[in-house]
Parts: sequence; structure tokens; C-alpha cells
Amino acid sequence: MSTLKNFKIPGTLPKDSPHELWNLQRQLDKYAQSIFGPRNSKKKLLAPEFNTDPAEGPHVSNTIDLDGGYASLSTVASTSWYATVYELAHETIHLLDPRPAPPFVKGSNWFEEGIAVEFALHCTEIVFGERPAINSPTYETAWNLTKKLLKQNFSMTVRISV
Repeated sequence: MSTLKNFKIPGTLPKDSPHELWNLQRQLDKYAQSIFGPRNSKKKLLAPEFNTDPAEGPHVSNTIDLDGGYASLSTVASTSWYATVYELAHETIHLLDPRPAPPFVKGSNWFEEGIAVEFALHCTEIVFGERPAINSPTYETAWNLTKKLLKQNFSMTVRISV
């Protein structure tokens, strides 16, 4: 079982807790790799950051040389550990193999998005004891398509990703 169950929510806001945020990122990365296999060894995992534009949603950002990536989290997450855990877990799946997103390349597919949604729901439940609602029609569609394939069983994805 994941060490996430031992993660204690700090008494400070996520934006004021860089050490705890980085610790959470490392725990999520370790947990994701234990389920889905190793992260791309040619891509360095960097510390998460918070967007400054409230209109900008969470996403993966890549280094200029494309040799690393990090989670760019929403302004909502900057003041909510609940949102931080959900968003960071979701982006951690994409960080297993970070790559540029549209308009430069295609970005992730429905399957990867569905896995990212399920992993985020799962990790949020581990930390907070409840699964949040999915508030995005796109994520809802991706999650439903992925559930049909996997019947909510992550172990199958390890065989697919190898």
C-alpha cells in the first residue's frame, strides 16, 4: 500500500509549503511507478509550481531542452491541500513520460487521461478518505472509457505499458 496514507496535511497553505509539496510529489511519483512501471529515465522530475493566472488550469510543463518536467498546479490548489493532492496526482501520471502538449504535438490520449483521473481520485481518497467529484466533462469521458477497459483494475495497465 502507498505511503500516501502517512501523508499529513500541513497547517500551512500549499503555496507556503515547498518542502511538503515536493515531498508529496515524490510520494505520488513513487506510488505511480509502483503501479504503472518506471518513469522515463531520460526525463528529470522537477518540483511542482503554482500558476499565477487563475484562468490557467493544472498541466505538465517541460524544460526548454525537454529533459525534465514538472506539474504546474492551479491557483485554487495553491490554497487547498485537497485540490493540490488531486491535481498533483493527476499530473504525476503525465510526468511518468512528460512531453509537449498541443499545439506543439498531440499530447496525451484518452487512455492516459482516464488513468490520470482514476489515479487522482484514488490518491485523494487515500489522503482524505473520500473521492472527489469529477468536474470536467472531458475527464469524465476519459475516465468512463478507461473504466470500461480496465474494470477499475490498475494492474492491467502495467502489462499494457511494458
